[in-house]
Amino acid sequence: MMINLLANNGYIVLNKILMKKVGLYEAILIGELSSEQIYWEKRNELVDGYFYSTRENIEEQTMLSAHQQRIAIENLKKMGILEVKLFGMPQKAWYKIIEDGLVHTLNGEGNFINILANSNYIVVNKNIMKTLGLNEAVLIGELSAEYLYWQKNGELKENYFYSTRENIEEQTMLSAYQQRITIGNLIDNGIINTRQKGMPLRTWYTINEDAIYKLVSENLEKSSSKKIEHQVVKKFNNKSSNSLTPCCEKIEHHVVKNFNINNNKNHNNNNTIDRLFNYIINKEQKIPEEFSEINFDDVYSMLYYYDMLYTEDIIESMQSEENKKRIKQITYTVALLVKDNWQGYCNNITREDLINIYNECKNRENEYKGTANEIEDFTRYYYRSVVNELKRGNTSSFFVLKNQQTEEDEEER
Repeated sequence: MMINLLANNGYIVLNKILMKKVGLYEAILIGELSSEQIYWEKRNELVDGYFYSTRENIEEQTMLSAHQQRIAIENLKKMGILEVKLFGMPQKAWYKIIEDGLVHTLNGEGNFINILANSNYIVVNKNIMKTLGLNEAVLIGELSAEYLYWQKNGELKENYFYSTRENIEEQTMLSAYQQRITIGNLIDNGIINTRQKGMPLRTWYTINEDAIYKLVSENLEKSSSKKIEHQVVKKFNNKSSNSLTPCCEKIEHHVVKNFNINNNKNHNNNNTIDRLFNYIINKEQKIPEEFSEINFDDVYSMLYYYDMLYTEDIIESMQSEENKKRIKQITYTVALLVKDNWQGYCNNITREDLINIYNECKNRENEYKGTANEIEDFTRYYYRSVVNELKRGNTSSFFVLKNQQTEEDEEER
């Protein structure tokens, strides 16, 4: 097991300077693609400098979802660091890292001695990443470097060292919110312990090496028989809208039309949806009044869970207006779910479910247009359909809306 942990191909090396310039996920992707490019180059199998890799392989090696990969790839292409072409039948994505683009991006960050210095790297172990998570592995890599620094200087206190949220964000690009979630996960898994000491209070950390080794070793044993070949192209079986039983079929149309979400008569106002979305992508500073009393960290957490956090640049680069509307509508619905305390059931549906339900509701909106069943409030209709899907699999004691129940009954939930 220790050989597997120490193998060169078991790590992604992140350059901190590059990470600060391009972003955490972008740096992780470049680190992995650099290893793959060298692999193909050694085999003399580059094609005009290009090599191919699958989304599934990259996710296996980096834990970046297909959605996160798309955002990182688009950002790297804009920076002139990465080129992507589609070749073959079926088409495959072929990648080429532009070294001149890397040099240009790093220009102004000092000489290459600084870039190559040991202190400017975070070593991310892939096995830890697959066992605990991407952010967790990045944080462990940074805290390990800090631990060794304090140990080398003989300044550990009962095997603890201190670090600030600001320093960790500076070194890893993990926000204070991401750090809170990540640290909590590591504590829950027994990987680190923390203490609050001193005046002013500082957070002190210690790393439980035995716990890391045990957890990763157990994961290696479980996954050894499932190892994926380096470049096996797999068929990805998306759930189609035909195989998804539409949750809106379970609700009579007049019930959906008459249902009022928390008596908020303006919730379907497009301006409100736009204001909320612009707040999330940092285009507006003020949160819409409708959501001012909730803990907005919960909204970010749920959007992150569903892989629905977008940047302003990504939204503006989208050519499809319908796709933008879909993203905004789903984002607004997720915020409503948090407001109405549904986030505890988010694992009952997936990102694909949210999209498929939206598409199905849109189809019905078009189908019913101009009829007695016309959907007058799409936001309400979609929200109610998502809620109904969230309820699936829960016990009979959990409230399930029946067609004959009134709006007042729903408010008692």
